[in-house]
Amino acid sequence: CGGGRLFLSIVAAVALGLFPPAPVRPRLRPRGVLMSLSLSSNPLLQVVEAEHTQNIIHHALEIRNETAGGISGMKKYVVKQSVVRAVRQQQRKRISKVGTAIRAEPAHGQMAKTKLNFTLRPLELKDVGTCFHLGERIFEEGKFNNLYRTWDEFEVVSVINSHPEFCFIAEAHERNASGYDVTVPAGFVLGSVLIKKHGKFCIGYLDWVLVEPKYQLQGIGTALITRVIDVMKKEYQIKCLIADTPAENRPAINFFNKRINLTEMVPHLYMSRRVMGPRPRPEADVEFTIRRLQVDDLHTVHSLGEILFEKFPNLIRNWDEHAIMSQFQTDREFSLVAVVNRTIAGFALGTYIEKPLQKKKFGHLTWLGVDPSYSRRGIGQQLVIEFEDLVREEGCQQLLVDTEADNIPAIKLFNKLNFSHVEKHVYFSKNVLQVILSIFSEL
Repeated sequence: CGGGRLFLSIVAAVALGLFPPAPVRPRLRPRGVLMSLSLSSNPLLQVVEAEHTQNIIHHALEIRNETAGGISGMKKYVVKQSVVRAVRQQQRKRISKVGTAIRAEPAHGQMAKTKLNFTLRPLELKDVGTCFHLGERIFEEGKFNNLYRTWDEFEVVSVINSHPEFCFIAEAHERNASGYDVTVPAGFVLGSVLIKKHGKFCIGYLDWVLVEPKYQLQGIGTALITRVIDVMKKEYQIKCLIADTPAENRPAINFFNKRINLTEMVPHLYMSRRVMGPRPRPEADVEFTIRRLQVDDLHTVHSLGEILFEKFPNLIRNWDEHAIMSQFQTDREFSLVAVVNRTIAGFALGTYIEKPLQKKKFGHLTWLGVDPSYSRRGIGQQLVIEFEDLVREEGCQQLLVDTEADNIPAIKLFNKLNFSHVEKHVYFSKNVLQVILSIFSEL
């Protein structure tokens, strides 16, 4: 079960050890993306910097120079046109940092095309409240429940605090009804980078992307994503980009597929129910105890998770040394291990999400794993029950779990524990290196 990545090998949640500058509570959980369908061109293609464009042109010129002496005039023309196309494509796909995004040409009889002047800048402390309240208004209950439950003040603060270089805000510049020029927030992006194998493999994650509805279809979402990808490429040389959204969020899904070419999709499920009262311990085939996670357990739990989550792409991308260490730092009281004869046989790691304006609290079991040697012994079931006891004491009214859609053992366990409300989610990914290589293939 995994948070946005909850796994049971009896977690996934996007898109995937990182050491932030300050301890933050891990929120491995669904990420929000709400944007327009008709934003700008593929932002992944804009990852290539200006010097890369020059390399492409130089490469094409070399082809022309080497072959011009022995080919026909028509072939010379074709080679020359390939250079022109490469330059024009890069010009079209480049978005200005101070953007003037223009709507698509309207159909006959519609209003003439309009343009919106906007700028992007790094998120600052003064923007935290603005972004939070914008998300509270857009990620409303009943429309995108996964996003509503997991969006809170801590989510904004934790991402900005741990990955400020990947957080940007878009500001629209317009004239108000009184004729004064004003600057208003139009959208934001919160991103992060997951570091795998001690820095050998880095994954860019679009945690949250939101554009104010009145400013959609203006290229703001694409400009925000482009800026984040650009920084990720420069600072961490990311090899993969991931994102996620509820399965019913068709505009975001179409955007990922058609505009960003995030075509690899992994279905995911979220399940929830009301927190239940204390229950007796179920019968088990082996003697085991459940206790709080200790510092000596960190390496063992991480190694066990590496084995269990290996065949589940959503989970292994998000499971790293940072995940277990940040959990220990900030949510130790919601971290449990099952022990059989001094051997760790399983673990349950989670947190709680508070919605103070609505006076609601949700428990979220973000990671669940059981050593295959001890599966089907009642260990996973008891770990969930005892985690539920912890979030009940915290005052949570609802318990949330999630897993990949093909993780049948986990789904069966959750059904057995009366998790019946199912919400579909989807994770997307793209190998960034393939995008760069595809540009060369056009020549």
